Amino acid sequence: MTTCKPGDLVNVPFPFIDVPEKKLRPALVLSDQQFHQTSGAIILMMVTSAGRSRWDSDIVMDDWQAAGLHKASILRFKIFTIDEQLVVSRRGALSDRDQQKVRNFLRNIFSYWA
Repeated sequence: MTTCKPGDLVNVPFPFIDVPEKKLRPALVLSDQQFHQTSGAIILMMVTSAGRSRWDSDIVMDDWQAAGLHKASILRFKIFTIDEQLVVSRRGALSDRDQQKVRNFLRNIFSYWA
């Protein structure tokens, strides 16, 4: 099992709809280690290089190469929870600048709950 902390980029298996195989995709860790230990789960945010289908809420990564990605990528507001044991490996981490973008975005989106 890979130990992950908020801001890490990890590889997780994503299933395909039309074929019985899975492909590793990067995802951003949002939850902290205490949550992982008590729940056995991890909360992630989608990372994609799909620039053709932009969402208004997409966060463009400035330092995608330093985060261990092979293509210019964006963080997409698709949040999901999986069993922590499904994390295959740690890929890298967001730069401080990109982490601040995510913090600001989450603060705005969840301002009601703060």
